[in-house]
Amino acid sequence: MKAKLGLVIGGIIIFLAGVLVGRILSESFKKKPAVLEGEQTLESRLNQLADEVREITLMAVPKLKNQPEPGKKYEFNLENSPVLGNPNAPVKIVAWSEFQCPYSKNMNQKLVEVVENNPDKYALYYKTRIIHAGAILEHEAGYSAQAQGKFWELAKLFYQNQPELVRLSRQDQEAYQQKILELAKQVGLDVSQLEQDLSSHKYLAQLQAENKEANEIGVRGTPTIFINGYYYGSDPEVVMEGIKKMEESGEPSPVKANLERMKSNLEYLKKYFKARQKKEFNLNNSPRLGKEDAKVQLVVFTDFQCPFCQRMAKLLEEKYQQHPDQIALYFKHFVVHSGAMLEHQASVAAWKQGKFWEYHDLLFNDRVEMIKISREGKEKLEQKLIEFAKQLGLNLDKFKKDMKSEETKELINQHLQEGKEVEVRGTPTVFINGFFYGYNPDELMHRIDQEIKK
Repeated sequence: MKAKLGLVIGGIIIFLAGVLVGRILSESFKKKPAVLEGEQTLESRLNQLADEVREITLMAVPKLKNQPEPGKKYEFNLENSPVLGNPNAPVKIVAWSEFQCPYSKNMNQKLVEVVENNPDKYALYYKTRIIHAGAILEHEAGYSAQAQGKFWELAKLFYQNQPELVRLSRQDQEAYQQKILELAKQVGLDVSQLEQDLSSHKYLAQLQAENKEANEIGVRGTPTIFINGYYYGSDPEVVMEGIKKMEESGEPSPVKANLERMKSNLEYLKKYFKARQKKEFNLNNSPRLGKEDAKVQLVVFTDFQCPFCQRMAKLLEEKYQQHPDQIALYFKHFVVHSGAMLEHQASVAAWKQGKFWEYHDLLFNDRVEMIKISREGKEKLEQKLIEFAKQLGLNLDKFKKDMKSEETKELINQHLQEGKEVEVRGTPTVFINGFFYGYNPDELMHRIDQEIKK
């Protein structure tokens, strides 16, 4: 009932917003297109309406408060930021990035190439958003290199050597710093000056200020790209298209910008209410823990190598143990990590011999070790999976055959497709009596308790 009411309310909101936009645009084509009732301009009315739609959207989806808003123009402190290209170029790209982020590495390479091919048309500003604490020293070195006019050269080497720098930052701080100094020497930096800057943390305050700015804007991940102040996210294709569009058409007019704001917020609302529609699942092809007619039906899309899935599995099994007569827990395969596929196939083989949940627990209890083994080769992984089967007293010949059968692979694929149809984006994704309530474990446990009390 609540879900239906939410959909009705959502539909009304979206409808009314559409009506208001249509009314405003129709007013704009009268004899005085730029002025509405009460001498209010079209631009100011649209801006007011965009603010109202945003307010409604944030009421429905509060987490959006922590994200930049498409269509809204943002201002940045670029005074101390490294810039590549012409600072007076018509297209200014601000890239919030981090040296240890692999996605930032990919984006940086694409953006640098664009700017270097057209240095008069584009300006690329580098802004730091720390995601991995181990990257702090690299970014302090980056500021020091900027002071010596060598930021982009050092940044290139940092990205090229990213795997080694990440590893050293986690294992050996002394070797990590030596590697930074070695790379600095390659680009011709005054290494003694760099060492002084690092030991005194000369640029730490600047780094902290930049991260504070990122938080205020809502930049939570990297890379996050803005073009002429407008948010374009982290998808390279979207960003490249945005750069091209900004070059060809220039900045959007206030009318277009506010229409884009409303459009993006209405899309969020549609997704929000759609996610709250009740979903139906094929439960006949899924392992079940609990009674088929239990009051609370939990459907969980899971990946055996996902650390969050491991935690969720423990919480859900504990909840089931507390209410074994009222909860039914269904497992759905949703392989995100390719190395986990054989583990999922093995769990299906165990299910066919009535030992799915026991096998499920073995896989999660040894999750870190299984990831390591999966990277060492398929043969070693198979041996480990067979060892688990032996521990549970399974028929090993049948287990091996079922683990590799096309029927098993097809079942996993069916679960994957079913997840995509209900817009599962990652793991774990939990549905409670057909409804999706987000990813927060504490909120999900509370929701399960509420369903039990009904």
